[in-house]
Amino acid sequence: MESIKRFLGLVKTPTQLVDRMHFEFRVMDGEETTEKPRKILRRFTQMRDYLIGAHTKTPNLAKCEELASATIETHLTLKVLEHFTKLDLEERKMYVTVFSILVTNDYGKFATVYMMSAEGAQILKLILDGYGNSQIALNCGIMIRECIKQRCIHEYLLDNSDLIEPLFTVYAHSPTFEISSDAFSTIQTLMRRNKQLVSKKMNANGPLYGRVFGWFNNMINSKEYVTRRMALQLLNEFLLDKVNFDIMIAYVGDVKNLMGIMTVLRTPQAIIQYEAFHVFKVFVANPDKTPEITLILQQNADKLISYLTNFLPERDNEQQFVEEKKLLINMLKKLKSQDDECILKQIGRASCRERV
Repeated sequence: MESIKRFLGLVKTPTQLVDRMHFEFRVMDGEETTEKPRKILRRFTQMRDYLIGAHTKTPNLAKCEELASATIETHLTLKVLEHFTKLDLEERKMYVTVFSILVTNDYGKFATVYMMSAEGAQILKLILDGYGNSQIALNCGIMIRECIKQRCIHEYLLDNSDLIEPLFTVYAHSPTFEISSDAFSTIQTLMRRNKQLVSKKMNANGPLYGRVFGWFNNMINSKEYVTRRMALQLLNEFLLDKVNFDIMIAYVGDVKNLMGIMTVLRTPQAIIQYEAFHVFKVFVANPDKTPEITLILQQNADKLISYLTNFLPERDNEQQFVEEKKLLINMLKKLKSQDDECILKQIGRASCRERV
């Protein structure tokens, strides 16, 4: 049956498919003319069918490799992304599927070699910039998350943080819920995928540590409710992961971070208070507090104890939450009883060590 279809021109080889795709784009750009109807969706569907083995029990690896190689050699991915806003919804969705399969399966070394090239860097930028266009933002979100799943691309993005900065500083703050939540899904993938890699890149002595937590602090203080809530949730999850222990110690040892979280605790929105509480408790529960952190908690102990005593009474039916509140209150009471002069001497000794 397939041989008959091929004879009639209904089934094309992977290389022919890619050639026909370029023809469709030349028609779109007015470089060629045809009386035939647009077949972009059909061509993308045929590409997908090759990659998933729609007409066979399993994909034909040789044809998958041929399709990937033809896509790479003719710069088809760039061409598609340059025309992405001109494609309709179904065409974009089908291409996202094709792109995701190429990246996930690394056919023709699409992910590990091609996407690491100069052209691959252009593609990554086009995809990330797609968040700036509501028409294609969600499609681009799917594609960049598939890329991040590949460790080599993930590492490239972390090493070139200017590319990902707008996710944290622009798109996560979008007043459009769909865009901000999708951008946050991508941020979460960036921070939680390949955990050992992220932990290594985020070490407190590296440049990425300060940049990322600076972006987090801005998100926590965003005027967008969804942004603040999701930022606090992700921050808490990230800090409490044991693989990030050293990062957590550095974060909770920074006075600016403590002051920022204490400010958020006083926000009028109960759910934001609740999420901030879970970050705040890490500062208080840390057994190795810096003298500076200890002093701030001690100086504010009375206010904090009073505040926590009547904190979110509507959640008093949640046993774990109630127990955590009691634990923090008891810890603050113990801090309150410590000698101020002793703490100031510790700060002085720490300052001397830093100067040395």
